[in-house]
Amino acid sequence: MALSHREAVLHKALPWLIAAHLVAGMADQALLVVALGILVDQGHGFWWAPLLKMGYTTAYVVLAPWVGQWVDRASKAEWMVRTHWVKALAVAAVLCGLPLLIGFAVVGAAAAIYAPARYGWVTEVTREADLVRANAWQEAGLVGSAIFGTVLGGLLLSPAWHAGAESMLHMDSALSWLGLHAGALAALVVLALFYVAAGCLNQLVPCSGWHTRMPVTPMLKPWAVLQAFYRANCRLWGDAQGGQLALAATALFWGIGAALQMIVLQWATTNLSLPLHQAAYLQGVVAVGMVSGALLAGRFVPLRMAHKLLPVGVLLGVLVPVAAMTHDVAIAATCLALAGAAGGFTVIPLNALLQSRGLKLLTPGLSMAVQAFNENASILAMLAGYAVMARIHVTPVGVMWMLGAAVSLSLLSLMRLKLQKA
Repeated sequence: MALSHREAVLHKALPWLIAAHLVAGMADQALLVVALGILVDQGHGFWWAPLLKMGYTTAYVVLAPWVGQWVDRASKAEWMVRTHWVKALAVAAVLCGLPLLIGFAVVGAAAAIYAPARYGWVTEVTREADLVRANAWQEAGLVGSAIFGTVLGGLLLSPAWHAGAESMLHMDSALSWLGLHAGALAALVVLALFYVAAGCLNQLVPCSGWHTRMPVTPMLKPWAVLQAFYRANCRLWGDAQGGQLALAATALFWGIGAALQMIVLQWATTNLSLPLHQAAYLQGVVAVGMVSGALLAGRFVPLRMAHKLLPVGVLLGVLVPVAAMTHDVAIAATCLALAGAAGGFTVIPLNALLQSRGLKLLTPGLSMAVQAFNENASILAMLAGYAVMARIHVTPVGVMWMLGAAVSLSLLSLMRLKLQKA
């Protein structure tokens, strides 16, 4: 007899997977904040923030046709461990003189492989009825990493950290050969150690034992790989049983979320007069809301109800402009937390629905690669738009109003399309 939604049993290694991702995700988020702080110290403007995120995200889009097959050809557990070592080496290379933007892009490339390996492993070891709950716990780890990562990034940018690092390292001026102050140098060392710790935790996640049932395209024939990936995209986008709706909605949510993550930093420093390290904490408020919404969805929303949650997502589009109009930190934090909760409650069941349809139509790694491609293409488009608006000095409030309108109108359009097909 199938277990009920409340009696779902998840894989015993899932906590180790979430712990590893929590540690690595914290380092990813903190690295973004620290890198932005380094660039601001070097005289660059805030419009570099979306460019940093774009450099990280581009790898997801460029490598998407290949990473699905890579992780399906071998153990996904082993692939996850390798990506953590690559991230640690990339940060170490920055400490040895590699340009910061290149190192950040290498971290993004490793993350692009890690994502389909992680989600693919969960899909392989989890029954369809349990996917919403498994995704809720994954999202809790993901958003938890964003919360603690922003806090960690803020601490690594704080005056107290810089003073302590200079005192400990006995350095009073910038490192001439790296252009880094002692505080930034010590911060990068800490983040490299976080990636090492994530690799050690991921060693505790066993192989799933799953083997692909579909033929794989020879990797030395790039045109054939691209054609196969295009067909996989068409298959999910053409799936009228939920794949099409879930793919469109999740791509929209992750694109808006990435842009919101960046704009909150600029808006908090200009409209709320917060220093950068405190503005980074406000990002964590959005993440707290998201993890709350995700856990509620995992507790109460069965997979068959995923497509009915789009109206909840419209609240995100309403609350973001409301937050933009206030100069009170408490009111802004409340609005952002509620917006995050609306997003988390909506996107987690849709993500589970997409995984379920992807497993039936494709393979776990390939379906996750298709999902990552579309979501990160959306992120790139949103970040590019934000970078242009920031460069031409559109106010943060104006950008937040545009983001709110975009998510509300897009979700209303998807709801109308769903009704027409019903």
